[in-house]
Amino acid sequence: MNNKNIAVFFLILIIISGCNNFKDNIDEINTGTMINISEIKMLQGKSVYFGHQSVGFNMIGGLNSLIGKNKDLNFIKIITLNEFFKLSIPDNDSSFYIIHSIIGQNDYPDSKLDDFKNKLDTLQNIDAAFMKLCFVDFNSSTDVESLYSKYIETYTGLEQRYTETRFVFFTVPLTIKRNLFVRLAKRILNRPDVSYKRNHFNELIRGTRKINFFDIAYLESHLENNAGKIQDEYLLKVYASDAGHLNLTGSEKVAGQLLIYLNNLFMEEQSR
Repeated sequence: MNNKNIAVFFLILIIISGCNNFKDNIDEINTGTMINISEIKMLQGKSVYFGHQSVGFNMIGGLNSLIGKNKDLNFIKIITLNEFFKLSIPDNDSSFYIIHSIIGQNDYPDSKLDDFKNKLDTLQNIDAAFMKLCFVDFNSSTDVESLYSKYIETYTGLEQRYTETRFVFFTVPLTIKRNLFVRLAKRILNRPDVSYKRNHFNELIRGTRKINFFDIAYLESHLENNAGKIQDEYLLKVYASDAGHLNLTGSEKVAGQLLIYLNNLFMEEQSR
């Protein structure tokens, strides 16, 4: 039996045994579906731009779900970039606009940074802007230090050009921790787990002084009652719909925390 056949054999065993079970455990998780309006009142009258791919769509879905469950969040308007260009916002509008679009191409993180920069050139009077890389943007050949440097360089240039806009870095989303058989099979197929590269990138972001950053990786890898540091972070299965994407529970959690984070960011800016 050659190596590829061995890998296939392992994968068949995994499928049969049902090793990966992605289910919400609502009894253990506080999804935070009812956000207190006092936690996000600074968002009124603001607008932000969010460049993303698939996990970003998970977050947009989580935001829509939260809005549907809480009438106090009806002032939040989620629109695409194309819809924004057709919109005329009156001066007295107290809505919070989340403008979003796909950027770049998965597996090519440089294309996302370049596209984000290009999208910003088409926007005006945005209070905050942010983009996130995807878990698929990291592979065995990824130069983490170089990618981190380009991320910093891109944002630094944008901050100098758009001085009234606050730019928010994101840690990169995670994948689940595969069981031993999957890890062995992926290694045989020359597709090893590169979570260590995502973790390294995230530690670089966390260790950068004087930046605003939203820690999606921390939210994905910690339950509400577990605030301790985890050496090797993985997406918890209770937040996962598959190996790397968020289910409704995970989407609502991350989306709700993003609203609170942005509220605090604007509050800090006002107090300066």
